[in-house]
Amino acid sequence: MTNPPLSDHSTIGELEAAGANVTAICRSCGTAASVNLRTMRLSFGAATPLRRIALRIACTGCGAADCSVHVTDSRDD
Repeated sequence: MTNPPLSDHSTIGELEAAGANVTAICRSCGTAASVNLRTMRLSFGAATPLRRIALRIACTGCGAADCSVHVTDSRDD
């Protein structure tokens, strides 16, 4: 049985349980930062889709609220 692919449509709980790595990359300045899924789960709940939270992520470098979110599935390693 194969696991369904993880993406920004996955929930925080699914991503955390799979050990996924999530990176936010600012479209304005290029700053990249790792997203702490535990903190996101505690703040927004395990059933919240990453896509919904991604709209709220602001760059730690320039403050722009224009970040893309990239999911790396550790199950493929």
